[in-house]
Amino acid sequence: MTSIFDLGKQTPPPDSLDAHYQWLEPHIEVFEPDDDIKRPALLIFHGCGGKRPFLTAYAKLAATMGMRAFIIDSSAPRGWDRRHNIHKVCTGRVLHGNERAWDVLAAIKGIGERDNVDASNLILSGWSHGGWAITDLMTYDLPPEQDRLLQGVKGLFLVYPFLNIPSRTALRKPWHHHPETALVAAQQDHVIFLPVMKSAVDKLRKDGISVTLTEVNATHAFDEGYERPDTPENALRPMRHDKAAFAQALEALQRLIEKLVDVRAGLGATPVMHTHMLSPHY
Repeated sequence: MTSIFDLGKQTPPPDSLDAHYQWLEPHIEVFEPDDDIKRPALLIFHGCGGKRPFLTAYAKLAATMGMRAFIIDSSAPRGWDRRHNIHKVCTGRVLHGNERAWDVLAAIKGIGERDNVDASNLILSGWSHGGWAITDLMTYDLPPEQDRLLQGVKGLFLVYPFLNIPSRTALRKPWHHHPETALVAAQQDHVIFLPVMKSAVDKLRKDGISVTLTEVNATHAFDEGYERPDTPENALRPMRHDKAAFAQALEALQRLIEKLVDVRAGLGATPVMHTHMLSPHY
């Protein structure tokens, strides 16, 4: 697997999927109904800046709809803080999407093996760099035992995903898996311009992938909660919080869940949600 994901530029994570998941597991936050029912799951992968508070809104939405939602932190296991992420990951100096794809695959396996998760009903969601990692994973011709893990991935939810070069999708690598895909693109995005995003979507559709594109009149990272937006410094910031776009993105996720996952069937009333860091595998 090291050769497949081109690891080695940074301190490599564990060699096996099981060991890699155990390495990630203490840094995974869960939002879920308070029961032991085997439920569908939403796996959330943050952007280059690391795990951010706004992701909890998406996790809570999925949990209140009857899913289990897992926010997977790719920075904490590596010992990286936000300053490191901004200066190293966001500038492309470390942790490209092809390397982080290993985090995604390990999380699919580890979370899918939990007693209260239905591994045949998973949605992967990624923001910017997280979307890069997920889409890179879709392009790999994996060994059969690893390829089978992706059979349970029913959908992708990608918010302003990084689809510029060197992402493998931008390099026209075909996807080996074709899950239903919902993509949210920002019209004022300075990281990946809207025409580039639309070109990637057109290519995916030509390859037979069902892609729903939602355009929002906002910047990259519109769901980030920037402090004091009225200050001169933030007025010049290329990324700005947009409440309306944030609501549109949440609605897009809700539509995808409603389309792919029958979370209410036989489960009764809307479940009571609770939040916690992931306990050891059970």
